[in-house]
Amino acid sequence: MRSSRRLAALVATLGLALPLTVGTALVASPSTADPAPPLDRGAPGTWTKVTTGKVLNISEPGLYRTADGVLHVLYPRQNASTDDIAFTNIGPTGAVVATGDAVAGWADLPQDPKVVGLPGGGIRLVFGGIHDIYGGDPYDTGQMFSATSDAGGTTWTLAQGALTESHYAYASYGTGATTLADGTPVVSFPLNSMLTWNAGTPTDSTFTVSSCCLYDSTLVRDDDEVWVAYAGNGSSASTAGLFVKQLLPTDTGPTFKMPRSSEGTDVSTPSQSTAFVARPGGGMYAAYCIGYPTCDRIGLWRFGSDEPVTVPGSKGARDIALASGPGGRLWIAWTTYDQVKVVRTATTGTRFGAVRTIKPPPAADSLHGVFVAGSDGSADVLLNNGSALFHQQVLPGLSLTAAPRSWRHGTRQKVTFTATDAGAAIGGARVSAAGRSCTTAAATGRCSITFRIATSKRFVATVHADGYAAGRVRLRVR
Repeated sequence: MRSSRRLAALVATLGLALPLTVGTALVASPSTADPAPPLDRGAPGTWTKVTTGKVLNISEPGLYRTADGVLHVLYPRQNASTDDIAFTNIGPTGAVVATGDAVAGWADLPQDPKVVGLPGGGIRLVFGGIHDIYGGDPYDTGQMFSATSDAGGTTWTLAQGALTESHYAYASYGTGATTLADGTPVVSFPLNSMLTWNAGTPTDSTFTVSSCCLYDSTLVRDDDEVWVAYAGNGSSASTAGLFVKQLLPTDTGPTFKMPRSSEGTDVSTPSQSTAFVARPGGGMYAAYCIGYPTCDRIGLWRFGSDEPVTVPGSKGARDIALASGPGGRLWIAWTTYDQVKVVRTATTGTRFGAVRTIKPPPAADSLHGVFVAGSDGSADVLLNNGSALFHQQVLPGLSLTAAPRSWRHGTRQKVTFTATDAGAAIGGARVSAAGRSCTTAAATGRCSITFRIATSKRFVATVHADGYAAGRVRLRVR
């Protein structure tokens, strides 16, 4: 569950009304007490700290990629007596290109801001909050508010008015946001057993679950429909698990439970926003843990299908993130107790490439959340280590097979290698093993090497191709 600090704690700790920050011209680097990360880092294989100040272990960044390929990361930052939402902009090559504050000096801000697009290429930051606990300004009401920027994402202006009628958005159990086709923001927040949502109207809409509570709402738009996914921890098998419900054009339809998202009333509930996306090319997908009390595997479920497919290598998953990529591909990232894992699907969305295993940054005592944004050739992965967010670009992995993989020593043996990405042949890849090499054919992804090895041994063949992380296969001479 993601929830804000409560008003009572703020009253106890704050002694003065807070100045409102509106339309602040932002600097390109944070304070000298916590200098900006170097701008030549962040490429594949390197973790880069991309936040400044105090970031809580429950903090989730809002992510949005503009047409120029820049990933805009908006994250909550906690000060001694106030809260901010700061930004870090990451360029297409993984370098940090700008940092600063989007919203500063608020009394209370939830830990999960969201970012959506504006017509014309701009950006909208969505958040619930209380600016001044003593009242007297229009942002002390606890409603859902927004700030906007042009596509550059370096100068932010607090928008007039609120996005919700309700005054309880500051206590959100998991903020959701998307837009209609015309750019109208659609926002949601759960609190106890009620989900409140609004799509640019004076009056909020709500629905209530029969057994408390619901958490971690995620909104997506699929064509002209808006859907919400959320986690429920009800007291029956029908109210415990992960769920999907349509909100627009109508919210009168049924609520769908994601298959195998609970074992009776036992749920491995997400510890961050429910992983739910609309896939380019069609369909809505969710990724979630199957099994309790530990995760037996991640299920990738297409809405409307009977069963989820199993994400390979996902046993023991904890935090799960899901993002769409070009061409209908999906990126899935998850944490275990001591690793980050990432995989990309085929353009069909249901076949998987090689799973990448990434060591966490050296500063990571524990892993508290993972977040992913897809791009043309790589994924931007962010990790919460309990006090900061770290970023790394991750390339898709190549798969390499060999036939045969073992043979008797002292004889000549021709071995055929096949390089693939999520089942698709990869031509032009270079395979190397035991001092020999070959290049895969475009049509088949295959090439062959003939070995003559006199004694028993084990060795590894590797494959490299531009835009991919290397793959490997183990060979044995008996």
